[in-house]
Amino acid sequence: MSHEKSFVLELNLTGRHLAFLLVTLLLSGIALRLATDYDSASANPELATGQRRFYITDLAHQPNQALSACAAGYHFASLWEIIDPSSLQYDTILGQTTLDSGDGPPTIQGLGWVRTGYNFADVTPDVGHANCNLWASNSNSDYGTVAVLPQAWTTGAQDLSVWDVDVRTCNFTLGVWCVED
Repeated sequence: MSHEKSFVLELNLTGRHLAFLLVTLLLSGIALRLATDYDSASANPELATGQRRFYITDLAHQPNQALSACAAGYHFASLWEIIDPSSLQYDTILGQTTLDSGDGPPTIQGLGWVRTGYNFADVTPDVGHANCNLWASNSNSDYGTVAVLPQAWTTGAQDLSVWDVDVRTCNFTLGVWCVED
């Protein structure tokens, strides 16, 4: 046995009533938009904190894939863009995480290709210059610069450097450091 009910609503609006209805709908839409933006800020830490986000890709890439490895809204990071991780927010949804990384970046797993800002194509084993021929090479005779947050904290003075940097041959597949546009 079905209990369906229906009704018909007929409105005859005059100009003044129509204007009142339109203003009410407009204000309701604005209020809904503000509520939605507030909820988005709560769900999206970037909107809530105002900090630029960064991450290292979960998937490993050869350096000739690094320029296109980052998600939409992000790009292959220069070390100088991520030099101070305390001013950034790590994107744990897009990036690698470890058992003890919390909301921050991983250490040893976080070895990845990073741009140098160097002015020329370079394949030498010079840290800070090496860029796998401007990220076009995957040859084992060319070099690119990599960066990782330190995994071992020294004893004694607790001298923690922010980044450990080195070079790898361009045939390695590693994560790629990405930063928000």
